[in-house]
Amino acid sequence: MNDMLEGFRPSLLCIEDPLTPGNDIGRGSYGAINVKDAFEFAYIIMVQAVNSTNQVQNDPNTNSLLGRIVRITDEVVNYRKWLRDVYRTQHCLNEEAKKS
Repeated sequence: MNDMLEGFRPSLLCIEDPLTPGNDIGRGSYGAINVKDAFEFAYIIMVQAVNSTNQVQNDPNTNSLLGRIVRITDEVVNYRKWLRDVYRTQHCLNEEAKKS
């Protein structure tokens, strides 16, 4: 960091290139704040799950820890079902064609 150019503002994720002093190889990591926020959110959810006394919320049969962190919308679920149905049908047709 000491070798960086005058007036150069290091990026959020500043990684100085060991082969080229003054070169911040982390400057292209424009999504670093999103990654930080995602980990912060996951941490908060896990702490709440561990410290919660709410038995309904902590029921592993209804709410998995991963399911609380990674949210899947109904739209995604329906799209996955559609894909499965389409490719299952195509696979069955291909298998029948091979037998003929």
